[in-house]
Amino acid sequence: MNDRSPEYVDKILGLAPPTVLEQGPFVFSNQKLHHVGTDPEIQPLQFRGLQAMVDYLIYLGTEDAEDAVGKVALFLHVESPLSVVFRGPLAASGWRVSLARSTCPPGFPFGEWKDQESFIISLSTQFRPTDSLRALVKVAGNVTGEEIRVSEDDGVTQEASVRAGVSLKNRADLPSPLALVPYRTFREVEQPESFFVLRAKDTGRGPAFALFEADGGAWQIEAMASIAMWLRDAEVTVPVIG
Repeated sequence: MNDRSPEYVDKILGLAPPTVLEQGPFVFSNQKLHHVGTDPEIQPLQFRGLQAMVDYLIYLGTEDAEDAVGKVALFLHVESPLSVVFRGPLAASGWRVSLARSTCPPGFPFGEWKDQESFIISLSTQFRPTDSLRALVKVAGNVTGEEIRVSEDDGVTQEASVRAGVSLKNRADLPSPLALVPYRTFREVEQPESFFVLRAKDTGRGPAFALFEADGGAWQIEAMASIAMWLRDAEVTVPVIG
């Protein structure tokens, strides 16, 4: 009886639900778990833009790619204007292994309202200096909030009161749309220029400003193409998809 007691204990313990513990990037269980149901489907890669899909199909047609699911395929994937991922082979779960990732911080918060001082500081630090930027900074620094004329907003321009000297005020149209070059992708590549719509409003504590993107997201495709070209020019030893 005593010789068999450990078996009974094991059977009793086996009836208890498993305990799963996450420790950092690892997951542990006190019991062996078995997959129930159908095998997981291979998760498709997600591309932004047509060129990345073309690059991937060309890569699959080369001798470097073992087969269509990429058992040992390694490549750089330009995932977005802010992220490049070093992709590895498929895991048993159907997900492709990400071996390394390079990211850059987000830039100017488009579509968000900023007070006059914060707006001017952001323009001066998060955009490439151009004539359009200098004109915008000059106008934004002289707008008075109490006389921003929303009633004459035609969807493109707004009229505002602009200080000239100490006391003289002149009316001026806020420039819009504007061709600007914000820092919004990796600094190693050329920053794409695109158009923005400027908006202003009176908050009761002074004017506030916001910039809205007006290119339909075309800058992202241009930025990703520049990243892919930069990586290829760097002569990396793996294919670049992007």
